[in-house]
Amino acid sequence: PGIDLVSKLHAAAAGGATSIQLRLKKTGTADYVALARETQAMLAEFNPRPWFIIDDRLDVCLVVDADGLHVGDGDLDPVDARRLLGPGKILGVSTYGEVARAEAAIIAGCDYIGTGSIRTSATKVTVAKGLGQMPKLVEHVNGRVG
Repeated sequence: PGIDLVSKLHAAAAGGATSIQLRLKKTGTADYVALARETQAMLAEFNPRPWFIIDDRLDVCLVVDADGLHVGDGDLDPVDARRLLGPGKILGVSTYGEVARAEAAIIAGCDYIGTGSIRTSATKVTVAKGLGQMPKLVEHVNGRVG
């Protein structure tokens, strides 16, 4: 599965993706680190190189020296994530389409916010909110993130 995943990520980078998030919900630490290193080595061939973001796992992010970390419900608190990452790393926070969460993410020092599911997914237990949530979030965070 690792080779197939890295091939798909390569295709995304070759297609112009400016950031790649490695999201492995059911993978142990050693396998996550191995895939992160493999992905990072693959991304090094691109110029400009896409940002490399690790989902959920601060330990993996730090071990492989990824560009950043993305956190959501049940993960490390964004304030703690920012403190442990330091100012030189990218921090993304899922807000699930909620203005209060977006405000908390901004205060925590995030660089970008995720809005949550816009369509159903096999790995998301939340109800997809569609694109209707976007206007209120954009209005609230415009110019305050990143």
